[in-house]
Amino acid sequence: MKKQVCVLFLVAVVALAKAAHLISKRTTIESNPFVQKLKTTPFRLSEGLVAFNHDLFRALARVDQGNIVFSPFSLHTALSMALIGAPNATATYRQLASALKVNLEHSEDYLYNYLTALHFYDSVKANTKIKLANKAFAEQNLSIKANYLTVLELFFRSGLQRVDFANGEKAAKDINSFVSDKTNGLIRDIAKPSAFTTLTKMVLVNVIYFKGNWMHRFDVATTSPMTFNVKPGLSVQHRHGMHMKASLRRADLTEIQAQVLELPYENDAFRMLLILPDSDIRDINLDAIDYQSIDDRLQETTVMVTLPRFKIEHSVKVKAALEALGVSDLFDKSKAELDDISDDDGLYVSDVTHKAVVEVNEQGSEAAAVTSIQIDTRSGSPAGGLVRMVFDKPFYFVIQDSVHDVPLFFGRITDPNGVYSLSDNDIPEEFGQEVPHEERISLASILGLNPDCGELGFDTSTTGKSTSKVSLPCQGQDTFPIRSNTNA
Repeated sequence: MKKQVCVLFLVAVVALAKAAHLISKRTTIESNPFVQKLKTTPFRLSEGLVAFNHDLFRALARVDQGNIVFSPFSLHTALSMALIGAPNATATYRQLASALKVNLEHSEDYLYNYLTALHFYDSVKANTKIKLANKAFAEQNLSIKANYLTVLELFFRSGLQRVDFANGEKAAKDINSFVSDKTNGLIRDIAKPSAFTTLTKMVLVNVIYFKGNWMHRFDVATTSPMTFNVKPGLSVQHRHGMHMKASLRRADLTEIQAQVLELPYENDAFRMLLILPDSDIRDINLDAIDYQSIDDRLQETTVMVTLPRFKIEHSVKVKAALEALGVSDLFDKSKAELDDISDDDGLYVSDVTHKAVVEVNEQGSEAAAVTSIQIDTRSGSPAGGLVRMVFDKPFYFVIQDSVHDVPLFFGRITDPNGVYSLSDNDIPEEFGQEVPHEERISLASILGLNPDCGELGFDTSTTGKSTSKVSLPCQGQDTFPIRSNTNA
């Protein structure tokens, strides 16, 4: 039962304090029961995290067919901070636990797993920066139960800050300042003043930041334009195709008709996995991806890699995706039960906001994500051979803690320029063949000739530079013209 578990947590705090006192008497902290429990608890979090990651991606991809990136770990952590506020016997708890893939028999183990991960990331030093921080922002007069605060502080290492949500500007500034500091300025504006009202009682925030250098770096001198095939009939030019030849681990995943390439960071506790489909990325069954099996199959070989440099910034309201996964009561004013947070009546989750930024370049990658949960009240090829892998079509990527098999970030690149998606309605059917390099027309010259951007983009057929009809999409200077399949 949750209340019994909370009592045990309180006992653990006392035990830790007692152990610290006994250190002066030459008693080591390793003899403390809580520390022993932390060391011996199996790490069960990764399996559920991977399944949650794939479920959530599918829910997000149903409504967004463009570039997507999010942090499964950030979302899972923030939602778990809400989960412990719901009594175990309630539908609110069962629905959210099911979506998070939390095995109810081992719910206590997950808390120890979070603390294990936090300790591990704090200890990371060599050539990698990783920050993970949790914080609860609570309305000044909200009465919060001591057990809930204890669990937040002990297992999620979450601080508590009192704010006045009636002053939306100040509340947003406090939250955004915390997020910006923890993400090295990559994310600054997760909270909007207009989102807060006098009914807002608490905002739970999880922030994760990662920056790592590749073990084998791409040569900046060889970076050059590359063609990226978004989908049949649509190819774009991307200015920054990165190239590298190195001894890397890869595998053929015949069961999902894809290849996987491992790009290790200098700190080998972390890696990026790139999954390149043989055909349409939408045909890949994510549930068939077994990361432990991938490890057994990866073989080292010499690989010539071409990968687009990219930076993605993706914001999403996760409420609809969670509802698609069966989480309904948490968001329902009349059904939500978060009685383990506070004795105040009528608490429910009004919104879950997530923002992630990932940048991949020749030196390595930098990534950050933040999840905010707002709680309101209802009142109101063979090894040894040379293999060439060209990531010139939509692909998946995972930034992974390979020690614990935790997906820190997961994403899909459909267009490294950030212009086109996989939607059939994205561009007219007649758009197709890529314009050769010598026939490309600069955006500046096109703007000078035709400042009005029509439905098909900038029509350049009157420029005299080509006998073909060429249109340039209105968005993005990194996307070059696309030639029509029909003659002008």
